[in-house]
Amino acid sequence: MQLTCATLGAIAKYPVSAVAAERPRGVMGRKFNFFQREKALFAEVATTLGLLPVNATGDGWCRHPLAFLVEAADDVTYRIVDFEDGHLLKLVEYGELETLMLRIINDGGETAVRLKAIPERRRKVELLRARALGGLVRQLASAFLAQEDKMLSGELDQPLIELIPAARVLAEIYDISIERIYTYRRATEIGIAGYELTSGLLDAFMSAVTEYVDATARGVAPEPRSRKMLYLLPRECFAHEDAGWQSGAYERLLRILDYVTGMTDTHAVSTFKKVKGISLPGMLL
Repeated sequence: MQLTCATLGAIAKYPVSAVAAERPRGVMGRKFNFFQREKALFAEVATTLGLLPVNATGDGWCRHPLAFLVEAADDVTYRIVDFEDGHLLKLVEYGELETLMLRIINDGGETAVRLKAIPERRRKVELLRARALGGLVRQLASAFLAQEDKMLSGELDQPLIELIPAARVLAEIYDISIERIYTYRRATEIGIAGYELTSGLLDAFMSAVTEYVDATARGVAPEPRSRKMLYLLPRECFAHEDAGWQSGAYERLLRILDYVTGMTDTHAVSTFKKVKGISLPGMLL
């Protein structure tokens, strides 16, 4: 994609390697954004952007200020949209949704008056969502400017949504979502299936690739299943003529991981069914 350093810095919410011993404090160190293979590349990005290091090993930095905005966009969108979905699934009453959204909007009653003139429940919810998101964007913009010095010095270690007037309401919405929406049976079943699907694809492809490489190294023919499985992989995942790919299990794993995690939901489900023999091309299952 040839992304610029600025773009990479903005989307790196956790600018630390997977194995860093010393991590950024607070929200920046909760996860990681790159593996050891990308360490030198991310170091180049960090140097170009002037990111502040958090350790002497060169595998952890403070965030680029724009990463706080990217995180905030994710946070507010999921909080509001997931809550709206909870209402559509009848897990959240309309009255509860309206009360919480109006607290976020906080426009002196203007939206409440508008709602009374709208007969359809669906349009009421749409208005509440739009105005809540608009209000949150303005609050976050103000918080971003107010926290500029702390972001530039690497001192800010909490999300922007915790620093806006609507923080308490968003926390209430999140608590309700955890209690009723994210534990809803269908959502739980989909989540469990997702774990099985991801691990199943990784196991299937990695076992095939490993068997193929081991057999080739021993001068014997790989198993037919392994050969056929490799035909399902894109070219960059199966560079069998590449000496580094042949000798490096770590490199092979990362390529397979990139492929599987980059799948759309539909493609992942379709591939999983075919690999596991649950469905075959041309079958209506």
